[in-house]
Amino acid sequence: MRSIALIIFTILLTTLSSAIVINEFTVDPQTDWDNSGGVSSTGDEWIEIFNPSNQTIDLTNWTIVMNDSTSNSTPYSVETLLGTINSGHYKVILNPEGSLNNNGQIMLYNNLGQLIDSVTYGAWDDGNLLDNAPDGNADSYLDECLARIPNGQDTNIDSVDFIKTECTYGLENIILLPNEQTIGVIIAGKIVFKVFPRNLDFGIVQQSSTNNSALNGPITFDVNGSTTDVNVEITNVTGFPFEEGLKIDGHNALGSSWLLICLLNQGECNFNPVWAFPTLDVPEDAQPGNNKGTITYTVTGPPPQ
Repeated sequence: MRSIALIIFTILLTTLSSAIVINEFTVDPQTDWDNSGGVSSTGDEWIEIFNPSNQTIDLTNWTIVMNDSTSNSTPYSVETLLGTINSGHYKVILNPEGSLNNNGQIMLYNNLGQLIDSVTYGAWDDGNLLDNAPDGNADSYLDECLARIPNGQDTNIDSVDFIKTECTYGLENIILLPNEQTIGVIIAGKIVFKVFPRNLDFGIVQQSSTNNSALNGPITFDVNGSTTDVNVEITNVTGFPFEEGLKIDGHNALGSSWLLICLLNQGECNFNPVWAFPTLDVPEDAQPGNNKGTITYTVTGPPPQ
């Protein structure tokens, strides 16, 4: 029975991972994709992979092998992948290892060393030149990328699946008419944010005193119900003496930030408790009286990978 179970498990892994495709790439960039501020260069080359399956796939120790004879020592370069790719999502590898030629072959392997997908383009001879995709040479942004059209299509004939076209970095591959324009947005996961206590009370403090602890501290952040990592940052502090004197964990409150990581458990996010310890410094020339202030938190989530 153990042998049968192992065979079934292996088949399942192969079925899930085989859905990933090399969806789009540029080897002759015409655009400053890495935002370096200069002219386009080999640093602006990129490869996009796409997951059309209904499963999130772990890409840890997957590799992309690039054959193009650009290296004097070896005919190929290898890029090792990390992270995951969600169902229906794209992952772009910007500036992969090596320098890609206008004629070559790109191959995607899973962590077991199994070939998952490949594309041969230009004059690269993989034993059958007739089914190669076009070469990667580009004249402008209008023919900068080799892309699968329709998006994600894989007939195993590269000349059928790939065309030269305008890039759609990290988005669905489409052909635009002259009077059309693409628009896109990446929406982060759901964020729920609560902070306790809602009113910090430092009680009675003396002039020229430091490290006065809040009577009802510490501050507690609760983001349960969120579906993504959550970043919390203090972006404004108002009121005297809080603007200068409020400290969080011994540092100036303004700019303090916390990253709350989603720990997946049965498909739901769990978050470890996060506490922040506020203290207040009071200047020597502070006037007696009752003072009020506010803390503004900006809460954001990263876009899905």
